[in-house]
Amino acid sequence: VRFICTDLRYKRTASTMMDAAQRAWFETQMQQPEPVKVWVMDAPWIISDPPTSPTAGGDKWSDYPDEHDDLGAWIAANAVGQVIAIHGDMHALSADDGTNNQWGGFP
Repeated sequence: VRFICTDLRYKRTASTMMDAAQRAWFETQMQQPEPVKVWVMDAPWIISDPPTSPTAGGDKWSDYPDEHDDLGAWIAANAVGQVIAIHGDMHALSADDGTNNQWGGFP
């Protein structure tokens, strides 16, 4: 099992959740040979709220719909093994088997 922790707050801008350097590192991690990847992130992934503002950025993936779609498609097409996402900081408890994840299909 490979645990991949991303910092989606430090380099976030109004136009990107994950800067180019972190995205390149993340993609490399997702292509390592371990059969299970656990992505630990600090922003909600499976959320369909409308974006906060088209130019203000925000703190959830739905605030970056193009990047969200692109990264989900990349994970579905290129990640090695099973991907599981874990998110904190939502003040709620939930689980999803991937059925509701239209951005990559992983749980």
